[in-house]
Amino acid sequence: ENGCTSTTFDQTVAVEAPLSAPVISCAVTTASVEFSWNDIPGASGYNVTLISGTAVTQNSNTSYLVDGLNPGDQVTIEVEAIGTGACGSSFAQQTCQAENCPVVTVDIDPVSDICRDASTSPMSLTANVTGATAGSSLTWSGTGITDTAAGTFDPLQADIGSNLITLTYQDGNCVET
Repeated sequence: ENGCTSTTFDQTVAVEAPLSAPVISCAVTTASVEFSWNDIPGASGYNVTLISGTAVTQNSNTSYLVDGLNPGDQVTIEVEAIGTGACGSSFAQQTCQAENCPVVTVDIDPVSDICRDASTSPMSLTANVTGATAGSSLTWSGTGITDTAAGTFDPLQADIGSNLITLTYQDGNCVET
């Protein structure tokens, strides 16, 4: 004022947007849950905290595997997208559940009484399995079973009288007998 000029002072003020929170998805089996999330722009890394569950392995910077589970077990994690700016980090939690075992029905087809003599030969036992999933297996056991995968029963290897034959269905850690 009055013909005096003053020096102008400038200050730059940076305004930052907060980091986006991780969006966590799950891929599940009967024995594991794998959590994954997209890379968050501006995050310098990630910290993962297991809130509930056990046996963990961080697969990569953006995935986390919890294995050794039982069917139906729930697991909760918290992911921190590490922010070094004014807004700091962002957080997200996710709970996922290991798959339950499929509902499977196993019915062994009946076998007529057998006369064990010199002409007796092995036979293939059969069963009707409903609800089985791809990758599952069947295992035959009992006295007289000579091929556990094929269900071959040899009366010459069996006891005289009743012989208990068992068919076990297995899908991962799901077992039905």
